[in-house]
Amino acid sequence: MLFSTADNYDPVRGLLKLYAHKSGAIQELENCRINPDFSTKIRNDLEFYIPQLCSIYIQGDIEDPNDLVNLILMASKSNIFFSHRIWFFFMSLIFTKDEAG
Repeated sequence: MLFSTADNYDPVRGLLKLYAHKSGAIQELENCRINPDFSTKIRNDLEFYIPQLCSIYIQGDIEDPNDLVNLILMASKSNIFFSHRIWFFFMSLIFTKDEAG
């Protein structure tokens, strides 16, 4: 089940597995909650870790970047706030002071 809110998978564990090139990392991240649960003080959602997800992708140090891209796209389709934060993250990298005018 993709992005089940009933299952509370830890995004940190999935990100560490992804960074360490361990198998099953993307599948574990697919089971994480996308958006925050405001009834708890601890952020345990994938949206909070967008900078880490994007940085891992930008570094290009993963075996199959398509799996990570597909994860990001699936999460973006499920949550408009997630997709906007992804867009803002990448725009912040490509928008330079020279372009500001």
